[in-house]
Amino acid sequence: MITGGVFSGGPSALSLQLSFVPGGTPLTIKLIGAHIEAQVTAANCMSGRLGGGITITDLNGSVIPGLASQLDKQVTDHHCADMPIPTTCTSADQSLLGFLDKMPKDGHITANEISDNTNLSFLFNSDVRLKDASGVEQPSVSIAIGFGCIKGVYTASSEH
Repeated sequence: MITGGVFSGGPSALSLQLSFVPGGTPLTIKLIGAHIEAQVTAANCMSGRLGGGITITDLNGSVIPGLASQLDKQVTDHHCADMPIPTTCTSADQSLLGFLDKMPKDGHITANEISDNTNLSFLFNSDVRLKDASGVEQPSVSIAIGFGCIKGVYTASSEH
């Protein structure tokens, strides 16, 4: 519903596709209890906010492994484990490895290295309980994303 130029919707289940590295295959992240709000006009939207929760089950079962896969692919594609370190391995890649590649220190990033990292553990602790589609409360990690948008024109496939 739009009231006074503000769109507000939710709560609902919602899936997002996000990539954590440039050119990475998007990871589908399921949100529960999702709310969205934005100031809207005919030409754009401003001050958009999307919030909700990722269940602990989804976080551990798909989000962290997907994040690890994307990060590992990047440092592997950039040959960061090769010695001497090639120019394709950026300083950001080297920082990722220094921060995440712990045991064994093998030039790869695993889901366990992300979830067991003491500097990141606060990100993975349940901070809310939200109802899933069946109405059952699930321990979840809250997430919020800000966004803006512009008017788009889409042609239906039957109009080609």
